[in-house]
Amino acid sequence: MAESALNLAMEKLNRVIDSKLLSGAAGELDGWDLITVDDLRSLYEELGLLRRFLKGWEEKLVHQREDFRTLERRIIDIASEAENVIESMHWGLVGLKTWHLKMFRLHLFMEKLEATKTEMAKTYVKKIPDRSIHWGDSDSSKRDSSRENTATWEGETMVGFENETMILKEWLTGGLKQLEIISIIGMAGLGKTTLARKLYDDPLVVFRFYVRLWVSVSQEYRKRDLLVRLVSSVIKNNPNVIDGMNESELAQLLYKSLKGRVYLVVMDDIWDIRVWDDLRSIFPNDNNGSRIMFTSRHESVALLSKSNRSSLSLRFLSDDESWDLLQQRVFGRETCVPELVELGKQITKKCHGLPLAIVVVAGILANDQKTRDRWKQVAETLNSSTASDPQLWEKTLGLSYNNLPHQLKRCFLYFGVFAEDSQITVQKLVWLWVAEGFVRKTGDQSLEDVASGYLLDLISRSLILVCKRQYDGGVKACGIHDLLRDFCIKQAEKERSLQQISTGWQEFIFPFSFNPEHLCIKDSENAWTATSVFASSDKPVAFFCFNSQCAGSQDPGFHYPCYDLLRVFDIRSCNIFRNISDIVKLVHLSYLELYAPYASPEINVPASISNLQNLETLIIHVGSCVILPQCIRKMVKLRHIGLTAKGGHKLKEQDPDARYPFSLDDLQTLSWVDPYYWEDFIAGTPNLKKLGFWGHIVSRKCLMFPDLYFLNQLQELKLHHTGSVEFGVRLKGIRFPTNLKKLTFERTYLSWDEISTLGKLLPTLEVLKLLQNACKGPVWETSEDFPQLKFLKYKFLDIEQWNASSSHFPRLQKLVLDDCYQLEKIPSGIGEILTLQMIEVHFCIPSLVNSAREIKEEQESMGNSLLQVVIHSWQFSHPTRDSEGLGSE
Repeated sequence: MAESALNLAMEKLNRVIDSKLLSGAAGELDGWDLITVDDLRSLYEELGLLRRFLKGWEEKLVHQREDFRTLERRIIDIASEAENVIESMHWGLVGLKTWHLKMFRLHLFMEKLEATKTEMAKTYVKKIPDRSIHWGDSDSSKRDSSRENTATWEGETMVGFENETMILKEWLTGGLKQLEIISIIGMAGLGKTTLARKLYDDPLVVFRFYVRLWVSVSQEYRKRDLLVRLVSSVIKNNPNVIDGMNESELAQLLYKSLKGRVYLVVMDDIWDIRVWDDLRSIFPNDNNGSRIMFTSRHESVALLSKSNRSSLSLRFLSDDESWDLLQQRVFGRETCVPELVELGKQITKKCHGLPLAIVVVAGILANDQKTRDRWKQVAETLNSSTASDPQLWEKTLGLSYNNLPHQLKRCFLYFGVFAEDSQITVQKLVWLWVAEGFVRKTGDQSLEDVASGYLLDLISRSLILVCKRQYDGGVKACGIHDLLRDFCIKQAEKERSLQQISTGWQEFIFPFSFNPEHLCIKDSENAWTATSVFASSDKPVAFFCFNSQCAGSQDPGFHYPCYDLLRVFDIRSCNIFRNISDIVKLVHLSYLELYAPYASPEINVPASISNLQNLETLIIHVGSCVILPQCIRKMVKLRHIGLTAKGGHKLKEQDPDARYPFSLDDLQTLSWVDPYYWEDFIAGTPNLKKLGFWGHIVSRKCLMFPDLYFLNQLQELKLHHTGSVEFGVRLKGIRFPTNLKKLTFERTYLSWDEISTLGKLLPTLEVLKLLQNACKGPVWETSEDFPQLKFLKYKFLDIEQWNASSSHFPRLQKLVLDDCYQLEKIPSGIGEILTLQMIEVHFCIPSLVNSAREIKEEQESMGNSLLQVVIHSWQFSHPTRDSEGLGSE
């Protein structure tokens, strides 16, 4: 019945088009938004899509007859109204005086049809879990010829990403009418193309768009070839004519073919934003809901396209999703036999949620004996590198690597040095890259800033993962997927820049001519003997030793000639201070990271450390106090001195006869030093950016430490008092550097009134941390504004009441309350701060937890759904929402 009504309406519309009625009236419609023959053809296509929609869903709703009758009645109503509109345009019924009315009526019908179609599709797609459907005479199942070279691991199997699919489908079919660009971003092997294809073929998407085009861009982009493929997909006739066109003619033809139509164009695997820059003017924006969708490994593609939608970054599969995918690829429609289930789950767990790895492993299992012994062998020996066919994943990852700029290739391979699944602090990574000489100064930027830019570039290319973020969205810690890490190791070994020794070095056999640049030892029972393998080498420039049992009595023997050129020496895992006399002979060192035992109350660093005139970074992990010699002033290339464990580290008294450079202009970091010993030294560090004091900094109820006002570059200051308790401490006479952005107090016992004055003293302050006993007193009446503060943290404070309004913290983004056992509640005005994004509550009393929830509920009732509240308590050991990647500042 409905199909017959549609057929009748389409026949009448076709006669109207053929008679070209519009051409005779065009002259009478000066200034009117004309409905042309092309518009009527679009309406014809709409009705045709509606007819195919009806055919497809008739089979799907065979057991839901009432639902089908409802659908059929709606389509009959649409067909009837379409017929009436078309009849009114018949030559005998159309007079020039009523033409404007007829045109307006057709406009209204087309808008109504569009709204009805979208509503129907959404309603009926939700009713049927299986959204795979054949569309009769539709061409939706056709594939672009560019798809033929798609890698086999990105087949049509799609597991997981249900929520992502629904989000993208809503972006495609709902929202604004203007042309929108949607991006799917993710590393190689996550399934970007598979997800995009699933959306492209989805019934709702097919029903929504008159024209759908798919084109694979790939790394080797040629504008004309891309235009030819796009135009050929729209215009099926006269391929010889298309071949003879130049770029400009092809662009014009494509524009005219899309003009006035609702279209979807998918550009798969974009590597360069130039693609969009070249083509953006070709796609008309008729405010009719057209969409363009990108897939890319590079976040910059989404950012530079200036999309008015946020891009969607694909996640890794969960354990259950991974197992489902493996089963589908190995067994098809059959189920896994029970005795292989546990082993199969072990195998998928080692693929770490990467569809690429799972599919490749499934290819091995599907073509092998499905026995317990065989699967056990695979489970025991599997890792990201051995489980994958190099022809598949290495080639894919190799594309990403080969496309990297030269300066990023070595930075990327460097991730092979770090332990599997480790979180790498950005600060350490950046310092290492600078020490290795990977970074080149650019303009006025510091080397560290340039290196940070390198990291952001690797992240945007979906090669590196963000583990923790700073308060301002910056990256605090990063990591790398195991599959990519294995690639880094293998590629670095190919380039003879890295060799790893682990789990007993004797198992590895190396040619003596190998000469790696970087030697990394992990979990070796005899690391020092292992290094002797490389005794004849003259090339290594970096030595790393992690978690090795190398604290025995054997002499490390750093007298081998191979170590003379070392630039990086990171041996945190064992006591190396007894061999310091050998280390200070490594005069090319630019990065030195050592571990000192907890046994000694003080660690004296010998004056011979000054032999390391090329040293830029010195990090010493200790459980006690480090005493450095005054002669470190000779080490003019020092950029960072990191002394951990907060030991109140000292500087030896100065020799009155010694002569040192006036200043260390490159020094940027100095951590946890006793200000009493370091005052003169600090006076010679004009470009210091980060400083931490640990010592007696309170005297006679006043905060006291060396004058830092001259440090115009200082951005971060940490203050920890180790002396006696004095309540009601004042800031009397303290002059903070004017550009200070981050400030931490601990055990300083300041009065709350003094904290209020910081808003005036430090107008650029963005981060304020008040840690254990930083302040004393039951009440903070916030009386001054903190105009730029973005991050505020309380931890182990005895405050009971906090009174503040939104005006006191107009730019606050994140509030963290940790172990404040007496604080009753959060001021309700805090929830009114327009910039507030998150409140974290850790192990506080129930009334404070409830106040955080009340703030969130109130904001939601006012339409603010962006505020996030994370709660940890002893009764509820997990956060109320997934806070991964949102690590506190």
